[in-house]
Amino acid sequence: MTAFQPIEQLDRELYRSALKEYGFTYRSCEYSYANIFAWRNTYRTEFAKTENGYIFRLHHDGADYYFCPVAPKEGIKPAFEEIFETEREKGAGTVNFVCLPEACARLLEETGRKADVEAVRDSFDYIYLRDSLASFSGKALHAKKNHRNRFFALYGDYYEYRAMTSQDAALCIEFNKEWYGINAGYSDEKLEEERKATEELLKNFDRLGLMGAMILVDGKVVSYTLASDSYDGSDTLITHTEKGLYDIQGIYPAICSEFLINQGEGYEYVNREDDAGNEGLRRSKTSYNPICFEEKYNAAVYL
Repeated sequence: MTAFQPIEQLDRELYRSALKEYGFTYRSCEYSYANIFAWRNTYRTEFAKTENGYIFRLHHDGADYYFCPVAPKEGIKPAFEEIFETEREKGAGTVNFVCLPEACARLLEETGRKADVEAVRDSFDYIYLRDSLASFSGKALHAKKNHRNRFFALYGDYYEYRAMTSQDAALCIEFNKEWYGINAGYSDEKLEEERKATEELLKNFDRLGLMGAMILVDGKVVSYTLASDSYDGSDTLITHTEKGLYDIQGIYPAICSEFLINQGEGYEYVNREDDAGNEGLRRSKTSYNPICFEEKYNAAVYL
């Protein structure tokens, strides 16, 4: 049976190198080391390193789920077979997969087993051109530029943009108390899970190789953002979280563009992750004019 280990044992540099070496260059946020680590407690995530690649198993709501095996293309189907055998030994009749990139979903179908495969719109990542979000150029983003400029007009003499270091984590954790407190009326299980994952990102800033920035007004944090990439040389920057106080006009477009101008050089694309089916988030992410989606699929395979 495949031997799984806690995510804390997953070597970040080896994993990042493997993604590049294997050509596993999908833009799905779930396969970034930072995301896997940040959500490990929520999903009780484990990994196994086998001769074919990396296998990730999640536990949620009393069931087991798997990501796509992180492996070279020729190793993905054999890794699927490893998963099938592991679950068969446990007596399972089905194997559940989540967040499969489209190409991997097709490889799963090619294993010849009966499978229910479906695209999950709520999980689609929003992909943008970095230059567009940095400048808000073009008619489609004119309103965003106006909102950002409104921030500069109101706070131009009082704000400070600061690239984040691990020393700033405590400030942002304190800021989160205010942000999540303001949104307490909208709290649900998903929001609480997000809060915990965000705190994991902040507490492990250096370990996860994160980039980040804050905007302060009169010395007080009013917004921050955290991001990373999946492997050295990736063309895509993944924005893991972005928070701002709603009573600061234009703060979200401001932190978005300022971060990409100051620290996003060298990336062609920005992945701002999924909307989790939240209609407000969907409207917001759509309003930033994505160029495409990183589609993801769930599957149930019958053994």
